[in-house]
Amino acid sequence: MAFGGLVEPVSVFIDRASGMPVLPVPPAVVIAGEEIALLAPEETPDALTMLGIPLEVSPERHAACDRHIACFGRPRHPRWALLQLTMIKRLDVIAGPEVLGPDALAGIEGTLCRRLNTDRLALTRACRARTGVEIEQPAAVGVDRFGVLVRARFGTIRLEFDHVADTPELAQQALEALLT
Repeated sequence: MAFGGLVEPVSVFIDRASGMPVLPVPPAVVIAGEEIALLAPEETPDALTMLGIPLEVSPERHAACDRHIACFGRPRHPRWALLQLTMIKRLDVIAGPEVLGPDALAGIEGTLCRRLNTDRLALTRACRARTGVEIEQPAAVGVDRFGVLVRARFGTIRLEFDHVADTPELAQQALEALLT
């Protein structure tokens, strides 16, 4: 995260209801003030950059904060914000709302994670095949239309689907393809 000339490492979770990124923010960030940038750690031409206005949320009242903690652990900073995206850049610049929005899989995410976690050996193979990382006890902690978030002892990794899965049927097919 970059703001006011400072750079801070941060983990981001996408809120299923709104499609907006949720993240812990340091005290120096002015909520609902200046735009902040989220920058991907790699420096490649297709690296992801997001710009947006932070909107403060209460971790006691917002489920996405709890999901963030489940995926990434307790953050250093106790303040939370949703990022109202104004721009996303990867290979081209597009407006934020064109890309992110409510997730059609939100209602079945728990079922999809349970399905993945019933076969830990297949999930281990998928992690190795997709990322080259060997994980002893993987746990699927999130599924969205683009892929699966898997928690390991050292943090989390992302397993991308081959195709966008924006319906429950396509998600089931994507999970089967991932596990085979």
